[in-house]
Amino acid sequence: MNPFNNAPGLAVPSARVFCVALFVLSIALAGCTRTRLVEGAPDDADSLITYLNEKGIATDHTGFVAQPLFSEGGEEYRLMGSGRLHVYEYKHEEAAEFDARKIGVRRANLGGAHVYHRGNLIVVYFGRNGNVKITLSNVLGPRLV
Repeated sequence: MNPFNNAPGLAVPSARVFCVALFVLSIALAGCTRTRLVEGAPDDADSLITYLNEKGIATDHTGFVAQPLFSEGGEEYRLMGSGRLHVYEYKHEEAAEFDARKIGVRRANLGGAHVYHRGNLIVVYFGRNGNVKITLSNVLGPRLV
């Protein structure tokens, strides 16, 4: 028996209304979250790779990589069982920022990769591993594409 049925003008919302309200609230709150960067996050390619290895993301350097979108060459790493990583380290932060801004316009050239930018680094992750994506976001900030 529902004790609210006897109260005049007071109705108990249905489960559907409650679920819709909860869904809307969760969407609103999701937009308010920000990626919190790791304190002392790596700011160069070597320390990024060291950091990933320390977090259990094993890397194997496979060589030099060039991408027409980027003015600098980069290094490619195979992530054991988790895809590939291209790390572009720029001499000047302004050049990295310039190339990062171009990515949104030309992202089709990256084939669905996850791209991150912080300081003088641009990192392109070709893979789907959630742990890798979270770790990169924690270190480099939210992905660009």
